[in-house]
Amino acid sequence: MAGGLLVDALCDGGEFDWKDMPSIAADVLDSSSKKMQAALEIFRNRRAIDSVGALSGFGTAGEACLLLREAARIPTGREDTLHYLHGPMESMDEKTGVVIFGDAREIKLAHDLAEIGCSVLLVTADNAVDDRRNLVVVKVPDLKNRAARSIVDILPAQLLAAELSDAAGLTDTPFRYSQSDTKVLEAF
Repeated sequence: MAGGLLVDALCDGGEFDWKDMPSIAADVLDSSSKKMQAALEIFRNRRAIDSVGALSGFGTAGEACLLLREAARIPTGREDTLHYLHGPMESMDEKTGVVIFGDAREIKLAHDLAEIGCSVLLVTADNAVDDRRNLVVVKVPDLKNRAARSIVDILPAQLLAAELSDAAGLTDTPFRYSQSDTKVLEAF
C-alpha cells in the first residue's frame, strides 16, 4: 500500500482512494474465506503448485509462490500468463495445482487446466466466471490501480497458503533451514 501511495504521489495521483482499501480488503477476505474449504479440498496433496498472472498479477503470482513454498512446503513455480501457455503448463495434471490471477486470457487458461484435472484457484474481477469441477473462483473488485489490485489479489492466495499449511500440520512451524547470513545485523 505504501508503494501505491508513493507512486500516486509521484505521478500526480490517481483516481483510487486509498482510504477505501481497509473495507475493500475486508470484503475480499470475507468472500475469499467462504471459498477456502472448496479450495482446500481440490488442492490437498498437490505435488506442485504454479502461480500465473500478467501485469501486476505476475508479481502477485511470485508472492503466492513464496507463500505456498514457505507455509505449506510445496514446490512452486511462477510464470507470466502468455509464457505459461508455451511449455510450462505441459507438466500440469491431476496431481498439480495452479493459482491464476487475471481477467483476460487467464480465464480460458483456468478452464483448460481444470478440464484436464488440474486443481485451479482463479482470482479474477470477471463476474461471469463461476466455480466448476477442479476450479474455485474468487472474485475481487475490478480496481484499475494496479498496486491496489495487487493487494486484493494476494489475499485469497494468503488464505490458501494458510489452509494448506494447517492441513499439512505446519501451523506456526518455524523455518527448517534458518540462515544466519540473510539479514543485516549491524547498523551502517
